[in-house]
Amino acid sequence: MMRGRLPNLFFVGIAWLSLSACLPGSAPETHKVSAFSGGTVCRIAVLPFLNESREKEAGDLMYRIFLNELTAAGIGEVVSEGDVRQFMVLFRQLPQDFHATSSPIMAQLMEHFDVDAIVRGRIAEYGTESAGQDANIPYVALQVEMVSAKDGARLLSTFHRRGGNDYRKALHFGVVRTKTGLFAKVSKEVIDNWRVKGEFSCP
Repeated sequence: MMRGRLPNLFFVGIAWLSLSACLPGSAPETHKVSAFSGGTVCRIAVLPFLNESREKEAGDLMYRIFLNELTAAGIGEVVSEGDVRQFMVLFRQLPQDFHATSSPIMAQLMEHFDVDAIVRGRIAEYGTESAGQDANIPYVALQVEMVSAKDGARLLSTFHRRGGNDYRKALHFGVVRTKTGLFAKVSKEVIDNWRVKGEFSCP
C-alpha cells in the first residue's frame, strides 16, 4: 500500500510547487492617486530610475529594461532613451530632480516631447539570497509611478517585489537566476497590471 501511495504524493508535491508562483501577494500593488484629465495616454516618456540599492548599475539596467518592455508592449508611443537623456543635458536636470517635483519641468517635458504622461521609478532594494540548494538568486523591490505631463499630478503608484525563486514551477525549473531576467519579468508584470487596470487609453 505504501509503495502505491508514493507516486501520488510525489505528483501532489509537484502540483503544489507549480501553484506556488501564483499565490496571492505576487502581483504588483497598484494604487490610483488621481484621475487623468488629459483624455488619453498615448505618448509616454520614461525617466531614468533612481537606485537606492547597493548594486551600482541596478537603476540604469532596470530603467532600460522597463523602457524596452513598455515599447514592446505596443500600448503607446514611447520616447527613446537617447532623446530623454539629451533633454536632461539640455535643461541640466539630474534623475533625482524629476523625482523631487515640479510642475515647471514637467511642463517643459510635455512641450518638448508632446507626451501625455511620464513614468519614473526607483529600485528600493536589490540583492541575492539562498533558497534551498540554490544560491545567489536575485530579488528586487521596485516602485514606479505614472505622472500627468499636463499638471505633474501622480496618476498611479505601483510597488512590486519579486525574487527569482518566486517563479519556481517544480524542483529547480523556472527559477530566474539572472538580474536581467528578473528585471524583465518584473517590468512586464507591472506593465501588464497597468494594461488590465485600463491605464492606457490610446486608440
